[in-house]
Amino acid sequence: MEVLMKKREKIMEYVFLLAAVISIVAVALICIIINRKVKTEQQMIGTLSAMGYTRAQLAWHYAGFAAIPGIIGGVLTSVITAGTGAY
Repeated sequence: MEVLMKKREKIMEYVFLLAAVISIVAVALICIIINRKVKTEQQMIGTLSAMGYTRAQLAWHYAGFAAIPGIIGGVLTSVITAGTGAY
């Protein structure tokens, strides 16, 4: 029984490490995607700014691209960890 508990603990360490690595990769990918999107839409952003949109309004628009996957990921993580009993 002691051996099984040690194996389970070791597996949980790897799971948490893997989750951290996946999270870091996801954040990096989201940053790259948003950066490219802003660069490709730079002319449109300038036009919207000239039409009276504030920098804050434009920033909120592009922040939504990161917030949506973040919220979905948080909910999925909560559901998965609740289902496995890991806290």
